[in-house]
Amino acid sequence: MKKVIIVFALVLLAAFMLAGCINISSCGDGICTDAEKETCPADCSSTHEKCAKEGEYTSGQVSPEYYFGCCDGLKGFNTNSERLKGAGQLCYDPDKGAPECNAGATISENLKTAEGWYYPSGELLRSEDCGEVPNEECRDENSGCMVSDIPCCDGLKAVNNCFETDGGCECANCGSVCRPCGNDKCDDNENVCNCPEDCAPIQGGGNGECPEKPSPETCPEGIVVEDGVDENGCTNYSCQEDVQHFCVNSPPPNFCILGMDDVIVTGKYENGCSIYGCRSEIEAEDADSITGPMQIAKDTESSGGSYIYVPNGAGSGGAAIYNLEIETAGDYVIWGRVIAPNGTDDSFYVEIDDSGDKLWDMQSCSVWQWDIVSDRGQEDPVKFYLTEGEHTLKVKKREDGAKLDKLVVTDDLDLDLVFEEKADLSKVWSGHPVGFDFLSYKDRQFVAFYNEDRKLTVMSRILGESEWDKIELPTSIGWDSHNSIKMAIDDNEDIHLAGNMHVSPLTYFRTTRPLDITSFKKIDNMVGSMETKVTYPIFFRGPENEFIFTYRDGSSGNGQNYYNAYDHNTKTWGRFLDKALVSGEGLMNAYYSDPVKDKEGIFHLVGIWRDNGDASSNHDIFYAKSVDFLNWETASGNIIDLPITINNCDIVDPVPVGGGAINGNVKIGFDTQSRPIVSYHKYDSDGNTQIYNARLEDGIWKIYQATQWAHRWDFGGGGSIVFEVKVGPVVLENNELTQTYSFSQEPDLSGKWVLDEETLTPTGKSTAVSNSKKVPSELKDVETECLSCDAHGEELGVKFMFARGDGTGSDDYFLRWETLPVNRDLTRDYIPPPSQLRIYKFS
Repeated sequence: MKKVIIVFALVLLAAFMLAGCINISSCGDGICTDAEKETCPADCSSTHEKCAKEGEYTSGQVSPEYYFGCCDGLKGFNTNSERLKGAGQLCYDPDKGAPECNAGATISENLKTAEGWYYPSGELLRSEDCGEVPNEECRDENSGCMVSDIPCCDGLKAVNNCFETDGGCECANCGSVCRPCGNDKCDDNENVCNCPEDCAPIQGGGNGECPEKPSPETCPEGIVVEDGVDENGCTNYSCQEDVQHFCVNSPPPNFCILGMDDVIVTGKYENGCSIYGCRSEIEAEDADSITGPMQIAKDTESSGGSYIYVPNGAGSGGAAIYNLEIETAGDYVIWGRVIAPNGTDDSFYVEIDDSGDKLWDMQSCSVWQWDIVSDRGQEDPVKFYLTEGEHTLKVKKREDGAKLDKLVVTDDLDLDLVFEEKADLSKVWSGHPVGFDFLSYKDRQFVAFYNEDRKLTVMSRILGESEWDKIELPTSIGWDSHNSIKMAIDDNEDIHLAGNMHVSPLTYFRTTRPLDITSFKKIDNMVGSMETKVTYPIFFRGPENEFIFTYRDGSSGNGQNYYNAYDHNTKTWGRFLDKALVSGEGLMNAYYSDPVKDKEGIFHLVGIWRDNGDASSNHDIFYAKSVDFLNWETASGNIIDLPITINNCDIVDPVPVGGGAINGNVKIGFDTQSRPIVSYHKYDSDGNTQIYNARLEDGIWKIYQATQWAHRWDFGGGGSIVFEVKVGPVVLENNELTQTYSFSQEPDLSGKWVLDEETLTPTGKSTAVSNSKKVPSELKDVETECLSCDAHGEELGVKFMFARGDGTGSDDYFLRWETLPVNRDLTRDYIPPPSQLRIYKFS
C-alpha cells in the first residue's frame, strides 16, 4: 500500500493583507511564525507541526515544551555531555561558524541558563566545539568501590576495598574506595587492611601486637566474652559471670515433640543468644484421618510423592484431621504447600479445636508453592494462639480441585517459606521508570541499573554467595524513560552492555576479561556509521546462533532499524544485513516487537508506522515473515526487497493517523492451526477504543472486534506516556486461546479471557494460569515514604523484573524496586528519595 498525503491550502491573501496580518519582511528568515504558515513556504516547508528554533532544545528541562525537531535550515546535536547541561537536541545554525571556548573549556555560569546559549559575540555555544571540561568532580566517602579516574574529595584518600578475615585480609577486585585514611584516627569502615597507618594496633611495650584471647580457665564460669575495642583497635576481654545470660547449645532432637519437627532458630536475645523454636512439618497424606470425598493422589513433584484433594465434581464434604501436641504456649502460624489450579479451585477451610472455620484463599498457580493460611477479609496471616498440650487441626474442602501437599505449623512468625532468599542490592533512582536488566548465565547473575546517583551500575555474583561485585560505568541518566539497559554474553563469555540512549550516540561497553564486570571498557562505535542517533538496543541470537545487536538509528518520524553481527575471533562487529531491515524512507519510522519464531521456525514481524514524535501519528498495522532473518516476504510469499517499507509489506489494518492505534500495543500470536493473529486496539465508528484481533485466513487478513467498550483512550503528544489500555498476544493455553487485556478507566476491564477460535471474540474470563510462580500480592505494596510525591499528587509504584537467560535456577529469581510513573521524559521539579533494589528467590 502506498501512503499518499494530499494537502489542500486556500490562501485568502487579500483578506489577510487588509487585516494587516502579513509581515512580509520576516519571510525567509528561517523561522516559521503562526502568521507565515500559509504565506511563507520558504520558512514553513517543514513537515513538523512544531519545531525548535535556533538556540532552543527539542525537549528537556531547558525547553518549555516538546518539539518534534529543529526548524528548517537548523541542525541539532545531542547534549548528553559533561560540557553542556540540557536534554534533547540543541538547534543551531551551521553557517555561523564555530566559536572559541572559554579558557580551559570552562563554561561560565551565565551561559548555563535557559535564556540563551551564546557567547557575547552572539555566536551559539556548541558542545562539539569545546574541549573537555576540567574534572572538578570528586568522590565522597560513601561512594561505592569503582575503577575511576575521579579523585577523592579533600581529606579522603583512595584505598583498596579490603576487610579483615580470620586468615588475614581480603580485598575486592573493584578499584578503590575513598576513606579519611591518614588522619591518625581509625574511623568507621577503616581497618588494618585498608588503612594500616591509622588502624595498626599499638599495644604496650611497643611491640605492635594485641594480646591474645584469654583461656576459659581464667574465668570462674569458664566463659570469656569480648568487651569492646580499645583506642588502639585491640579487643578487650572479660569474664561472663551472670549464669542466666549463658547461651544454650542447640536443643536435642526431642526438644520438639512431634517426630517430624525441625528445630529452628527463631530469633536472638538481647545478649546475642539464639532463640530456638519448633517447626512441625507434616505430609498432608499422613493425616490421622481423611474423610471422603477428600482423597490421596500421586504426584512425583510433590513432597513424599503424594498429596490430598477433592476431585472436581466429587461432591460436598471431605476433610483431613491432624492431632498436634504443643509444648510451649504462644502464637502459631500455618503454611501449606499447595496448587490452586485456577480462580475457582483455590481455597480450603482451616479450623483448630472447633474454633470456627478460616476461609483460606490461595494464589492461583499450577505448580507447587507455599502459601500461609489467611482468613478472607480478616487476618493475613491467621495467628492461632495454642496452649500447651494437645490440639486438633482440620483442613476441609471448600472448592474441589485445590491440592494440599504439606503443612508446617510454627511459632516462628517471621518464617518465610515463599522466598529462600531476600537481599538488598542497592539504592536506585526512582524519579521515573526505565528498563533495568537481570541476566542469568550458568552459575552467575548480572544486574544492571541506575543507582541513586543516576550512574549506570552493574553488579554480579556467583550463585550461593552473598557478596556481589559492583562497578559504576561512566554514563548517567537524565529523565528519559526510553534509556533502557540491555546485556548479553557472547561465545567468549565476554559481557556486552548497551543503554542510556534515546536518539543519542552509541553507548556501548564490553568486558576485556570473561564474566568480569570490573573489566568493562567503553567502545565508541561498532561499525562506524549510523550510530549517532541510537535508540532501543537489543542483543539476540540469529537463526544460526549468530550474536546480533539491533537498534533504531534516527527518531520518531525518521528512523531505520539496523542489525549488526559479531565476529568472535576478531571481536569486531559488522552488518548482519547490508541494508536496514525496516525504513520509513525519511517520512516515518516503524515500531515493532521482536520477531517471534513459530513452531515451524518461521520469524513473524508485526508493527506500526508513525509519522513523528506525536503518539497519535501512529498508523497502518503491518506484517512480514522470514525463515532465515535475511530474506523477507509478505504473508502470501511475495519477496520483499529490503528494507521493509510501508509500500512493500503487508498492511494488516490501514488504521489512519489519529485512529487510536499506538506502538507498544501491537502483538503477534497463533491459533491451534499456527495461523498468525495480530492483536492491537483502535477507535471504532463511535470513537471508542476497542481491541481487535486480525488473523491470516487463506492469504487474507480478516479482522475481528473483540470488545464492545464504551470508553475512549485519547492519547497524543511526545515523550513516554502512561498506557491506559494494554493488550496481550493471543496464547494457546490448555487447548484454549487466551488473551490478557486491561483498561484503566474501568477496574473490571482487565484480566484474561478465553477467545472463541472461530470468531476470536471473548467467551468469558479465563481460569487458566501460567505454569510459573507468582509474586505475592503484599510485595506490590509501596514501602518507600515520599512526602514530596504526596505534595505533588503523585505516587510511587512497584516494578518487578524476572531473570532472563538459562542460568541455574533462573526461573526462581526476580528483582523488585519502586519508582514514579513516566512523565513524558520531562524533568520534575522535585526528586523522590531513592528506593531499594532487592533480589528474591522462590523456595
